[in-house]
Amino acid sequence: MFLNYINFKNRRINCRIFFSINNIIFQYFFEWLRMKIPL
Repeated sequence: MFLNYINFKNRRINCRIFFSINNIIFQYFFEWLRMKIPL
């Protein structure tokens, strides 16, 4: 049970890291698009 809880917390942390990395990638991508296509 305790091990399961640690695993669950770990998964949540991994999710958070994954989402933050995605966010950074999207920001860079949109910046790049702005450079390519003047809005």
